[in-house]
Amino acid sequence: LSVDATTAPDMREQLAQLPGINVNSNGQISGIMQYRGMLGERVRVNINGAEVIGAGPNGMDPPISHIMGVPYQQATLYRAIAPVSVGAEVIGGAVSIDDFAIDFASTAQWDIQGGLTLNVANFGVQSIGGLFHGSNESAYIGISADRQTGDNMVAGDGRTVPSTFYERQAWQMRAGLNLGTHRFDALVSHRDTNAAGTPAVDLDRLPWMK
Repeated sequence: LSVDATTAPDMREQLAQLPGINVNSNGQISGIMQYRGMLGERVRVNINGAEVIGAGPNGMDPPISHIMGVPYQQATLYRAIAPVSVGAEVIGGAVSIDDFAIDFASTAQWDIQGGLTLNVANFGVQSIGGLFHGSNESAYIGISADRQTGDNMVAGDGRTVPSTFYERQAWQMRAGLNLGTHRFDALVSHRDTNAAGTPAVDLDRLPWMK
């Protein structure tokens, strides 16, 4: 099962469209994925062909927090036992998230395409990104860059939810060369999360803290 991406900052909305998937969110860019009762590391996450594991206490850096959630991504759900290409010994399901794939064209003439996206939502959420790529029958090259920011969320009673802000950016470059019997592909990417908060949950609070 697969679904195209939307403009959610961490793909929670995209993943929630898949049957049986839920995301337990702790902050705007931290979410622990759950699939039919399986939680956390039991559900494998594969990003661009590489398996990603969570890090940090309190689920601050779960696997899907490393995904920008840009419009040119696609999420695919593998139910129950998944192929080894997604993860070894997977019994709780797996999700594979892949960026836009660039490939060689069928003619010698260069085909150049691209686009820009801008999103503004509640709580100061802003995102801007761009993707440009070109290809012919012997080579291709592509570059993308994205930036996302968000202020602290405001609860229904008007109070500010602390530590729900975030700021992050990413860029990626792809290139390929077709030499007939041989093919060369290169990928260089960088993701950087700067200021980002993870709100405290009940187990983090001492009895006298309010």
